[in-house]
Amino acid sequence: MASVGPAVLMDSAEAGSDLGIEYPGGGMPAEAPVPLPAGRWRVHATQTKVDEEDWVGLVQLLSAES
Repeated sequence: MASVGPAVLMDSAEAGSDLGIEYPGGGMPAEAPVPLPAGRWRVHATQTKVDEEDWVGLVQLLSAES
């Protein structure tokens, strides 16, 4: 994977397409900037399902130079 700029860490309760859209009762989804320098990255990812509605995913980015 190659990165050309910053990434965004998303709350697991929000889909990426819902970021920047105000909640019906007011307020915005929280975002946390993750500085990611441009470069080449190795990606390790896994996902585990608890049931049909609940799951968790984990993504690890490692510099391709290391």
